[in-house]
Amino acid sequence: DDFLKTTVLFVDTRRITIGALITYAANVAGGVHTGNPRTDEQKVLANFREVIAFDQPVQIAQLASVIEVVLDALEPLRQAVVDEQQR
Repeated sequence: DDFLKTTVLFVDTRRITIGALITYAANVAGGVHTGNPRTDEQKVLANFREVIAFDQPVQIAQLASVIEVVLDALEPLRQAVVDEQQR
């Protein structure tokens, strides 16, 4: 819960959390399906048009950092599973 509440962006003085960013990517930007923004955070993100690296909107590109953190955190679990399978 704390991880999802972590602020990763400020857009127009509005804090955008990891959870809001994931929900936006999944439900508005087309990660799962494309839809209309419903929450204030989704509306702010949908109207934020700044583009950064590789022609990706900043709100989507920011997910790369979140993914890296999650993968790093899960590495010990992955290694434990591999070790257990090799026994």
